[in-house]
Amino acid sequence: MEKPACLFYPLNRIDLILWLNMVEQGESSDLIMKSCSVENFNIVVDGVTLLHYFADNADIIENIQLMYNAEK
Repeated sequence: MEKPACLFYPLNRIDLILWLNMVEQGESSDLIMKSCSVENFNIVVDGVTLLHYFADNADIIENIQLMYNAEK
């Protein structure tokens, strides 16, 4: 992590690995939906949540909505 001061706690290494793996694996919608829960989209790194990071990807946002509706 280049900016450890930008981490918001409680954040653990698993959260960082999850974020890193999603980015390195090409940020595919299928991978993200298999790897994440709704709670994971609140992870904040460098002032950006996963939800905001993926905001311009309509497929992922649509799947997040489906995940949210399923958990309601």
